[in-house]
Amino acid sequence: MDTLNFFNKVFYLIGIFVILLTLPLFAVDANRETDSLERLIVDAKPAEQMKLFNQIGKLHYRKGKYADAIENFSKALEIAGKLSDSLQMAKMYSNIGVINDMLGNYSIAIENYQESLKIYDHLNNKEGKESVLNNIGIVYEELNMPDKALKLYFHALKIKKERGDLKSIAGTYNNIAIIYGTFIKNGDSAYYYYELALKIYEDIGDNKNKALINSNLGLIHLRKKEVKTAKGFFEEALTVFIKVKDPKNIGFVQYYLGHAYQSESDYGQALNHYLQAEKLAEQYKIKKLQSQVYNDMAQLYRQTGDYKNALLYFTKYDDIRNKLLNLETLKKINNLETNFEINKREHEIEMLKKQGEVNELKMTWTNTVFIALIIIFILTIIIIILIFLKNRYKKEQEIIALQAKLFRSQTSPHFVFNSLMSIQAILLDNDVEKASEYLVDFARLVRSIMQQTQQSFIPLDKEIEVLKQYITLEELRFGDKFDYSFDVKVEHPEEIQFPPMLAQPFIENAIKHGLLPANKKGFLYILFEEKDNELFVKIEDNGIGREQSAKLNKSESHQSLATEITGERIRLISERYKIKISFEIEDLFNDREKPCGTRVTFIMKLT
Repeated sequence: MDTLNFFNKVFYLIGIFVILLTLPLFAVDANRETDSLERLIVDAKPAEQMKLFNQIGKLHYRKGKYADAIENFSKALEIAGKLSDSLQMAKMYSNIGVINDMLGNYSIAIENYQESLKIYDHLNNKEGKESVLNNIGIVYEELNMPDKALKLYFHALKIKKERGDLKSIAGTYNNIAIIYGTFIKNGDSAYYYYELALKIYEDIGDNKNKALINSNLGLIHLRKKEVKTAKGFFEEALTVFIKVKDPKNIGFVQYYLGHAYQSESDYGQALNHYLQAEKLAEQYKIKKLQSQVYNDMAQLYRQTGDYKNALLYFTKYDDIRNKLLNLETLKKINNLETNFEINKREHEIEMLKKQGEVNELKMTWTNTVFIALIIIFILTIIIIILIFLKNRYKKEQEIIALQAKLFRSQTSPHFVFNSLMSIQAILLDNDVEKASEYLVDFARLVRSIMQQTQQSFIPLDKEIEVLKQYITLEELRFGDKFDYSFDVKVEHPEEIQFPPMLAQPFIENAIKHGLLPANKKGFLYILFEEKDNELFVKIEDNGIGREQSAKLNKSESHQSLATEITGERIRLISERYKIKISFEIEDLFNDREKPCGTRVTFIMKLT
């Protein structure tokens, strides 16, 4: 029977060794997945890039590449900020906090947790809030402050039960059990909460977290000197952690097994497990595990009389313990920083109550005046800077507004002048009825222009109405020289804001310089179309084209002036209102490569 047990142990250890050797192969597959996702980032839109960086960060985290994980989570956070995606920002802050906490960067971890918690509070997101509270509880736990950790865990548990998130509830049960088992030394309470967590994980089929509970139950049995039962829990957990490729927990369970065998004085088996744990702890920079392994290996070598290795590992343990002690100091400092925000209001009330005591302090009048003067000086400098910045910003906005009005005033009078000239021409032809009709339409148009040019934007349907009035007048003026067509493919034009008189100069150019000089009846086509969250405006004529028009109108600069003014208006609108507008002028050619008209296209991004 002893021989059979010996061979069973041998085969078990060989199996563990083979599986550990295959872990790098798993990493190769993960690297391929990471590379594939990184290639997708190049052509992806910002929202997709954010998701890809987040996914890559998670892959690096699972592989133990924590620096790469933080880098990718930070990139996702930056994009989320630009997209104003508050929920994703909160998640990335939390992810970065978790990794920094694991690496011992506690000040950075707390800073990120605080940012995440502020956003979740603002969003009234209970799920996120409970998660961050749970993480802060873990920090308290690592600071050996079990009472505060337990208080936070029960607070988080209450929120989780309200939401009914079973997996999250089980995780908090596990954290509560750790506090009872490790710090308060209440094994019965610890076992009770472990059992609650284990039942949930079994019900939802979460084998990884079930294995984590089993490893924790093993520790309870090990503390009770029930070594055989403890090893059974550890070996069952180890099999699952290897299967799901979790190097961190593999390392801890190997350490627990080594500790169990050492308690039985089976130093060979204990050393084998310690060495496996040491390898993973050093590879993935798990400082807490390194400290525990070095300490126990030093004790083991001392027990077996190998004092040289005992001294070596004690030195390693002492070195990393000193580093952890420094980290502990940082954690305590940053814990105070966290409490500062939480207790801010209470502190302010306390300060008000103690104001009388402050006045009784033995401070000389000279020191009081000196401090007051310093404060007044600093406040004065701050106020001056703020006033300067405010005035500069106000002036910049006034300049932009004045320039925009200037360009509108340059466009509108030109059109009014041409319209009056048209009425004069009709009156000279003694066509009173036509002149009267023209004058009424012109009056309506002028009234619309006067109303709309006082605004930076008007509803699109009003702009279309004004343009139709203008073209009707021009058609009436020039008789049968051209026909026109308005095509409006916008579902709700009254809901879209559009810069007034932006398209009119180009319609005027199309009629005057494109259609009228042609030796044929012209056609003017105007399109307003909403597509892919953009508004397209097209003005197309079948006239003589820009090149021929330029030859006929060498002395006139209206076309180039209209282009220049429109370009400047678009620039100012984009700067002031952050609305992207572009326009393009194209020369049209027939099958024989001869000019056959002009097309002007505006594209405005809709919000």
